[in-house]
Amino acid sequence: MSNLRFCVIGGESAAPLKTAIDANPRTSIVSVAPAAGDEWRAALGQADVDAIAVFGGTEDAVDVCEAALLSGKHVLSSAPPARTIEEIIRIRRAESAAMGKAVKFLMPLRQHASVKSALNIATSGVLGRQLTMRGVYGASDRSPGALLRHGFHMLDLMHGFSGPFEDVQGMVAQSQEELDGAERNAFAVLRTNKGVLAQLHVSTTSWRHTFRLELGFERGYLWLDGLRGPNMDFAPEMFIIGRVQTDGEGRELPNPDEEIHEMTDTPTADETLTAFLDAVDGGSGGWLGTTKQVFDAINTVQRIYALDHSWDAEA
Repeated sequence: MSNLRFCVIGGESAAPLKTAIDANPRTSIVSVAPAAGDEWRAALGQADVDAIAVFGGTEDAVDVCEAALLSGKHVLSSAPPARTIEEIIRIRRAESAAMGKAVKFLMPLRQHASVKSALNIATSGVLGRQLTMRGVYGASDRSPGALLRHGFHMLDLMHGFSGPFEDVQGMVAQSQEELDGAERNAFAVLRTNKGVLAQLHVSTTSWRHTFRLELGFERGYLWLDGLRGPNMDFAPEMFIIGRVQTDGEGRELPNPDEEIHEMTDTPTADETLTAFLDAVDGGSGGWLGTTKQVFDAINTVQRIYALDHSWDAEA
């Protein structure tokens, strides 16, 4: 592949990726634009721009992704790039029309070392069939919408372990006085078509920042606790493996010995860029998300909202 020339759209959150693009011999930045407003539209007509990197607000990202694909550019976007099924369908239609152009989304939870280790063990089959999942993702975060901000990412991660959910039940706690009525807590009980049962709690009133995903299998369990990364208050990042032990008569014993690993690797923008270049070259793009995976996560988010009879989306 020849040098891939980027227009980077977005603010401070794009800074690490800009540094990675400048440092990589296969990539360069030819223009930069803010996500808000219409300045970015000029870049879509530039013949010397091959790819758009979008690090902006969700509403702007939908327009940018759609227009960039329709103008024949590769797209790397922060996620969630859409708030509704209708918005991600717009991007999926543009992807189909762009034929051969890569469109990938940054799913930051997938990038963590504990997640990668857990996926390797889960898919190896050494612990048998997966039975359960239980996830908690919370921060003291006054931005609106716990379910779309935190739940989207946790649901995407859960899908990665067991596939999209078939049965969904959920409740949200809507605040009428703050945050324009957006929820600060949401709970869900879910089940995949393979029978994996899951429970989810996402929160913006978790004063002790918490990330925890517990995965139960026939012959053991995997626990992911904490996240390590720049500007994150969720460290340390721990990965725990428990394998079922039996007595002399083959009966399963409680509280098995555990392997406890503290993960010291930190996700980097260099990894993000390398995964995106793989997608541009025709590869899978590694842990970067696809439009289908974004669709699945947002679909589950919307189903949780819809199933709570007290939820008023217009509040």
